[in-house]
Amino acid sequence: MQPVIVGVADIRNRSLAVEDAKEPASLMLEAIQGAVKDTSTSSESSQVLLDRIDSLSVVQTWTWPYHDLPGLLSQHLGVNPKYQTCTEHGGNQPAKVLHEAALRIARGESTVAVLTGGEALASWWSPPAQNVTDVFSPTNRELRKDIAGLHSVGSPIHIYPLYENGFRAHREQTLQENHRESVALYAYFSQVASQNPYAWNYGADAETAASIGTVSKKNRMICFPCISTSYVFTSTNKAYQSPLSDPLLMNAFNTVNLSSACILTTTEFAKQLGIPEDKWIYPRGGAGFKERDYCCASQLTPDDIDLYDFYSCFPIVPKLACHHLGISITQPNKPITLLGGLTSFGGAGNNYSMHAITEMTRRLRGGASRNGLILANGGVLSYQHAICLSSLPPRDGSPYPNGNGLEQAERDPIPPVDFEVEGPATIEIPRIPRLLPLKVSRVPRGTRSRSLHARATEFLQSQDPDLSESQRTVREAISKICSDFPDSYWAQIDESHQFPTELYEALARQGWLGICLPQRYGGSELGISEAAVMMQTIAESGGGMTGASSIHMNIFGLEPVAKFGTEKQKERWLIPLIAGRQRACFGVTEPNTGLDTLQLQATARRSRDGYMLSGQKVWISTAQQADKILILVRTTPRDRVKKPSQGLSLFYTDLQVPQVQITEIPKMGRAAVDTNSLFFDNWHVSMDDRVGEEHEGFRMILHGMNAERILIGAEALGLGFAALRRAALYSNDRHVFGRPIGQNQGIQHPLADSWMKMEAARMMIYQAARLYDQGYTGGEYANAGKYLAAEAAFEACERAILTHGGMGYAKEYHVERYLREVLIPRIAPGPFCTQILADYGAEVLKVENPKGGDDTRLWRTAAEKHVWKATGKDMSTYFCAINRNKLSITLSLKQEKGQEIFFRLAKEADVVSVVLRLKSKPPVLNYHRVENFVPGKMDEMGIGYEKLREINPSIIYASVSGQSSIIVNPYATVSTEFNLGYGASGPYSHRAGYDAIAAAEAGMLHITGERNGPPTRPGLGLTDMSTGLYLHGAILAALYARRDTGRGQKIDTSLFESQVSLLSNVAMSWLNAGEHAKRWGTEHPSIVPYQAFKTKDGHLVLGATNNRQFQTLCRLVKLSELATDPRFADNSSRVQNRSELKQILEPVINTKPTKDWLSVLDGSGLPYGPVNTIEEVFSHPQTAARDMVYSLPHEANIQGPLSSLVGRSLKFDDRHQA
Repeated sequence: MQPVIVGVADIRNRSLAVEDAKEPASLMLEAIQGAVKDTSTSSESSQVLLDRIDSLSVVQTWTWPYHDLPGLLSQHLGVNPKYQTCTEHGGNQPAKVLHEAALRIARGESTVAVLTGGEALASWWSPPAQNVTDVFSPTNRELRKDIAGLHSVGSPIHIYPLYENGFRAHREQTLQENHRESVALYAYFSQVASQNPYAWNYGADAETAASIGTVSKKNRMICFPCISTSYVFTSTNKAYQSPLSDPLLMNAFNTVNLSSACILTTTEFAKQLGIPEDKWIYPRGGAGFKERDYCCASQLTPDDIDLYDFYSCFPIVPKLACHHLGISITQPNKPITLLGGLTSFGGAGNNYSMHAITEMTRRLRGGASRNGLILANGGVLSYQHAICLSSLPPRDGSPYPNGNGLEQAERDPIPPVDFEVEGPATIEIPRIPRLLPLKVSRVPRGTRSRSLHARATEFLQSQDPDLSESQRTVREAISKICSDFPDSYWAQIDESHQFPTELYEALARQGWLGICLPQRYGGSELGISEAAVMMQTIAESGGGMTGASSIHMNIFGLEPVAKFGTEKQKERWLIPLIAGRQRACFGVTEPNTGLDTLQLQATARRSRDGYMLSGQKVWISTAQQADKILILVRTTPRDRVKKPSQGLSLFYTDLQVPQVQITEIPKMGRAAVDTNSLFFDNWHVSMDDRVGEEHEGFRMILHGMNAERILIGAEALGLGFAALRRAALYSNDRHVFGRPIGQNQGIQHPLADSWMKMEAARMMIYQAARLYDQGYTGGEYANAGKYLAAEAAFEACERAILTHGGMGYAKEYHVERYLREVLIPRIAPGPFCTQILADYGAEVLKVENPKGGDDTRLWRTAAEKHVWKATGKDMSTYFCAINRNKLSITLSLKQEKGQEIFFRLAKEADVVSVVLRLKSKPPVLNYHRVENFVPGKMDEMGIGYEKLREINPSIIYASVSGQSSIIVNPYATVSTEFNLGYGASGPYSHRAGYDAIAAAEAGMLHITGERNGPPTRPGLGLTDMSTGLYLHGAILAALYARRDTGRGQKIDTSLFESQVSLLSNVAMSWLNAGEHAKRWGTEHPSIVPYQAFKTKDGHLVLGATNNRQFQTLCRLVKLSELATDPRFADNSSRVQNRSELKQILEPVINTKPTKDWLSVLDGSGLPYGPVNTIEEVFSHPQTAARDMVYSLPHEANIQGPLSSLVGRSLKFDDRHQA
């Protein structure tokens, strides 16, 4: 028999007093009834299901004394199950009873099994100050003989710190690093929990790492000791003190009562009852002993698992689970919690993992994920139980794995003690309120990470002959500070996303935050030459861009304040910044302007006593940490100034205010230093916070730009030299075939080449710095230095990874982090693809099938019979739309003569693009295809990449699955056509793919359509066209790279991959927060109003993105009272009351035709536009003004010129004429 889960339910009772609380049995009964309803059966079938219940398992409650809870529930359900069990105490029990119920069903011992559990602790638990023995009493055998005694022993509280400390020592973490990791882990859990109605903090803002990491009476955790301060003593007898904090997962004392239930049966009985198969979830195996063996029996591997739920009161449990499965603890690539942790001794109690089972069942039913694993942990001692669930049945009908070793035990061998340990010892003394234990950890002999760090920082005693005395002094002083921050420190904060506060404070204590600022305010008044040495040294020590970025703003950012600010402003702003009491960030870049600062759209309008700022900023570093911001905004609209550089003003003001919404941007590198987007509306800024004269901000902000470029270049130098030094050390340490790999020229020459380029870049950077300090205002040296340093450093980091081989990909050796961070200085398909390349001036030669040509030639609409002559049977507007500017030939690539011609063309070509297409017929279209090219077929025919590379080593081979293909040449581009939508590898590589198929399977159709309607296909082949855009960009990049290398390369993509990549923010929300995407129609998910409204004769898209615009909208539609309605007071309120506002606005906008509304809205500053028909688009004056329609002669067209071709979206001064 194959067991399946067919029904699940959760019940939540928010109790504020004993009177409104429900007891656990009542909650469990409701959950069971809800699970029956969830099976989607008829009332008759539901009764049959109830009648056949022959197994009832109940997870033990902690507080309510039931003599026979399974019997009580059976009585109320009107059943008499053969198997009635009540578990022992422990959070592992729900997974255990699910496994046991599945076993009974698999063996034919049971037909319908019910699992349930619940708690009503909100009414029974005690506040922190109350003695536990005043609440608990040994009322029955389930609570053992002395529950108070068990609590006083606190076995898990004693056991788990041993695991925690052992795991910490194994990874050579300090206490501080360990607790930072725990804080980051549970901040992630808290974020997930805040969206979970059954969790401990639902409805409240998620706890942050800062709040979790702050110790207080109510902020405590039953895990590693509550630590407020740690002293670390080294062999030099030097001590330093650093703050530590104790992470809190939850407040255990809450007002939530919970229960859940799960129903299992056989696949045969489920079919008999008519339970839909999309409701079936298969338990695939459970284990409480030898987890690896039993989970392997489930036929699943860690790579197969899409969802995890790890939970314990103790952070070591999810940490170890992540460690064993190869998942990052603080940056998991898959969800590791579905619920974010329910409450510990409040809410769920022992029943936590039952809620995880029900939630995972729902997620797997949704179809986005297929396999999940729940790790249930708990018990008076340490018990674990793992259970695998899947939406797919076992392969080949394999039975449910038999066996349950939970009650067994296995003794690990005792490790030998090394009595001849060498190396320095580290003694760590946690200072704990009323508790001062001493912990000693030994340093293993020859610890590589510490010895390597010591060697890697030796170079910091600079011997560069061209450094001045002051530069050498700076380098030695900063080197000394950085020696306290090894690579392990930077790796840890990178993983935990924790700002490098310790380095920042160390630099502040010694006065380095004001290295370029005047001495009278606490600065050193040195030059950019010394500042560049400082930033290079920080990056070179292992801090990379993370360490440098933490203070980057201090070095150049406030130069405008120092030069243009008043004396009062300098005293008010510079002194606390230099002392480290305040932090600042820099706000210039905006989402729609990028590097074009003159196009800034954020505004500041005069108020009675200052300015009101509104707008957005993006890529703002350290905004989460900053107290102040130096921000550039427009005080006079651009159309009212003579020059675009006029009308911009500079402010230095408080950042952490309610009117500013700061949202962190997830990114691939420099994770410890936050990067953010800012949204602000009616942000009041005092007149005293304006820097210099109004409208002169652009001129002032330029004062620091050359300095910033020099500093970024110096930081890149630091990363590049750090990478080269690690590569050199590794190449000397790593022995292969009896000698160091560094003795091989294949290792030596690339590193030497990078060293030369780094040295050349260094000379340019410091030449630019010297010129800047001498008053030179030109930017060519600074720009050249930054470019050379960025390029040389990137190459050095890349070569360092290659020198390390596979180890270069491992975080342990740090060079992968360098590569991720060195990208920062560098930054400061098919027919559509070939069409774009042709628009750029390439001559495209399209190779078509000899038997019928390209399929799209026959894709005509009914209206096209009036377009083409009778002789033009092989032409369609669809074909013309994506093949303009191309020449077509036919070739049979299966024949020797055809291949010979193909090779001659390839020999002269720059790029060959091959598209794989399976033999497939789209519906309604009458056409046929002879070729049936699949992955590898081109190679089998002798016309694949390897063959073409022999003919032309510089060729670019672009393979796209699901579009058409090309060879691009300044003189000829050859295009052959095949199609496949899923890529040249993987389990779906054999399947045919077209735009709609890829859009469906890769999620596009799921998020497109009306809110309550079915998935909707967009009106255009967006997936096809986007793939073409991706491919054309990749081809141009490969051609550009070939200028330096002289070598071609292979590019591979597909419709499926392109569409997945287009999911963008929707994908990030799911991957990082588990948030399910929704269909929104024309509405915006986070801005209201912003959608299409029906007018009297059409539709109009209209929005208000901030409060000021909303007030304008209310005035224009003559509903001014809405502007003061508390339901719509701000965007957050409007989002919450979306339906109410929509119902008010829709009837009003429906009273006028679209053109009248366009007149009303003209000049309002609101975002608006009509929903035009295609006819209206091509009669639009802007379409004509931008040459978006042009004619071409075509012999098959009835009228001669084919006037329906769409023009190019990009315009060049010297345009290629078709």
